[in-house]
Amino acid sequence: NARPMTAADVEALRAKRSELSRQITSAQGRRKDVVQELRRADESSRPGLEQRLAVLDGRIVQLEQEIAENGRALAAAPLA
Repeated sequence: NARPMTAADVEALRAKRSELSRQITSAQGRRKDVVQELRRADESSRPGLEQRLAVLDGRIVQLEQEIAENGRALAAAPLA
């Protein structure tokens, strides 16, 4: 049984949602930049850029999961 959420709890979840959204937008922008660099890169630069791309992809997936969890918490918790 979930405890009722206070207005402060709801506000904290909304603030977290905002922060996660800001972080994912930033990560997506950085990913786009790395993809552009990769297109122009010579062979010696490619491995490092591909590694950065993999890290950013992992971070974006993690943020998507956190956003989904936060959304479920907001939707499911009863209000006080």
